[in-house]
Amino acid sequence: MFYLVIETLEGKTFHVTATPSGFFINGSTDSIFDPSPAKKGNKIETLVGLLSKVSKQFQTVFPNLLKSRIQKHPYEVTSIPFKPKKWTESIHYHTFNQSRSEDSYFKILGVE
Repeated sequence: MFYLVIETLEGKTFHVTATPSGFFINGSTDSIFDPSPAKKGNKIETLVGLLSKVSKQFQTVFPNLLKSRIQKHPYEVTSIPFKPKKWTESIHYHTFNQSRSEDSYFKILGVE
């Protein structure tokens, strides 16, 4: 379980409780913490569903955002599991090493 403070595109602030069964707007304010639901029966299964319910602008902007994401190549929107190289890193120049070709044989044989 965790708690979110969300500001909508209209400028309204909502305090949201996230549980394994869904999301709901709680009774908290900026100065008082109240994790109980603000209204009965307001639990929604997804955060997108909750944001669509409380923000009309989110309802119109989010589908357009999804459409623009779908039109991109998958490599443009898929995160990678490693840190990408920065172009600003120092350059490592290749140096000649006469025994480099034999290094791979020693690693295979276990002689290091």
